Amino acid sequence: MISKRLLVFGGSGFIGQQFIARAKQQGHAVLAIVRSHASAEKLAHLPVDTEVVNHSDDFALEPFFAKVDTVINLVGILHETRLNTFESVHVDFPKRLLSHCQKSRVEQYVNMSALPASSAHGPSQYLFSRGRGEDAIHQVDSTTEVVSLRPSIVFGRDDHFLWPFAKIVRRVPIFPLVCPESRFAPVFVGDLIDVLLDLIAERCYVSETRIDLCGPSIYTFRELIQYLTEATNSTCRVVGLPDIISRLQARLLNYLPYKFFTYDNYLSLQADSVSADNGFENFGIKPKSLDSIMRPLLSG
Repeated sequence: MISKRLLVFGGSGFIGQQFIARAKQQGHAVLAIVRSHASAEKLAHLPVDTEVVNHSDDFALEPFFAKVDTVINLVGILHETRLNTFESVHVDFPKRLLSHCQKSRVEQYVNMSALPASSAHGPSQYLFSRGRGEDAIHQVDSTTEVVSLRPSIVFGRDDHFLWPFAKIVRRVPIFPLVCPESRFAPVFVGDLIDVLLDLIAERCYVSETRIDLCGPSIYTFRELIQYLTEATNSTCRVVGLPDIISRLQARLLNYLPYKFFTYDNYLSLQADSVSADNGFENFGIKPKSLDSIMRPLLSG
């Protein structure tokens, strides 16, 4: 096993924490750059070096790219704020990281994106900005190897999609579900991390630089929530809302101070998070099923 020197952004998140733990187990040296002391605290349980740095300060960031083999960008947002917009997080930041990689002659840059991000067809600002971010780093003539991973929704313990919904269906008698026919191909976080580690260790030749990743089965949104009710032994009834009501609900929720679901989230659900080209096949990885992972977690 070849040990690499990794610089990780977004390491305090759901994917990041599990990736760092696995990377350290495989002998890689990891430095995590986080934006706040609160984020640093989330990594305190891991044997990882952590630095708190303002992500918008290029002068402060530049020294950390020296003598690094791979830069991994796991930073992403589902909801905009005044300080963190889709444009600044999904477009400008990946582009700035690549610029640092080029200046410091970093060998490899892995960017986490999402299905079905597209600068041409993204129906929401989230998917549109993700697509523009990909274009910003893949359309540059770079000596740094650039790869974007584009998973469908990612699941596992404490994930940011299924886990919150599982908590809700345990507590409410009726679940009014927006966009019930939207489709997903859920990806287990451990399988996604396997791809990341294979890329870093150069265990797989990558012909495509934008890699779609899908789980073994496709579910509608309604089927996912119904699965959660069954797996948690909930009596919650899932009621699919017609599109006009889904759209109205999204607009109303947009005004809440806590952004649980926004109109941009509704627009994202207009595009199915699936792909006919599953990159797991190129890595020789058989993705794990939703039920094999989530049922033991939800029934515990």
